[in-house]
Amino acid sequence: MTSNKVHIQVRKIPTSFIVTGETSAVINTTLTLKAKLVDYYGNALANRTVLVDGVPIMTDENGTLSRDYFSPIPAVITVPPLEFEGDKTHDGTATNVTLVFRKIAVSISLAGPDSITAGKTGKFHGTMTPGSTRRSSST
Repeated sequence: MTSNKVHIQVRKIPTSFIVTGETSAVINTTLTLKAKLVDYYGNALANRTVLVDGVPIMTDENGTLSRDYFSPIPAVITVPPLEFEGDKTHDGTATNVTLVFRKIAVSISLAGPDSITAGKTGKFHGTMTPGSTRRSSST
């Protein structure tokens, strides 16, 4: 009489974060970090606790979470890992996200006469992008 042995190794389902929002913004604005927690098969993991910058945040019914960041100066911020500890069925996961706050790019254009006679006044008109309410002229 013989018997077959079956060895089954059960593992938890791997998980990962997908960053779904912007990771850069202009200084003095709020940047909302948005991420989605999914399993290996792409299924959203709803109502799971994720640590973001050490703060527990619950994923919504779509597996998404968000947290706001702000910087008054140009900066590159590496957010401490988004961390999901795992559960009975799913492995934990962690990832770092880098946020960038940049200055506003400014462009200045001037227009005026091709030439100016010595001793005469020349006027130049300009534009600045992004716009400014100040007007100036130069001689």
